[in-house]
Amino acid sequence: MSVNFTRKQVKQEIKSARKKGKKPKLRGANLSRIDLSGADLSKTNLIEVNLSEANLCGANLSGADLRYANLTKANLSEANLNGADLRRANLSGTRLPEVVGVESLIKKEKPSRSTKSKTTSNHISTKKKQTQKRKNKKADWRKKSKYTSSGELKESASVSVRATSIPMGGQPGYKIKGNRRG
Repeated sequence: MSVNFTRKQVKQEIKSARKKGKKPKLRGANLSRIDLSGADLSKTNLIEVNLSEANLCGANLSGADLRYANLTKANLSEANLNGADLRRANLSGTRLPEVVGVESLIKKEKPSRSTKSKTTSNHISTKKKQTQKRKNKKADWRKKSKYTSSGELKESASVSVRATSIPMGGQPGYKIKGNRRG
């Protein structure tokens, strides 16, 4: 269940938690469309917080835990995100101009040529193995089948018939059991 907070309540919650020497926790709070510009939210637990369309311009979010947070269309211009955890956070439509610390989150180092070629060759060999496994499974199924592709009984297969209980209609039922000769 999410709790709606005002700017004053958020600041009060953070202040009281820090006074007690604890990490501020706002997990699951609904902070959509809130104005937290310039606020100090460093090292705050903001897991699963709804910050959609929030104004976080110039906010200090260094070391904040924003996993699974909804930051859709939030304004993070000039915000400090050094060491912030944004795994699985929704940043669609978020404004990120002049954000401090976002380079490490967005920029991914290009692998060296040797690493890249190894990765590509491993990927290709894995694909080949998977394709070969599928072909082998099909071949095994064809070998195990008692019938040819045209629906005729293979020479290596034999069929035995045994009578089962007589149903109410008075006609005996038959169960066909296939045996495979190896």
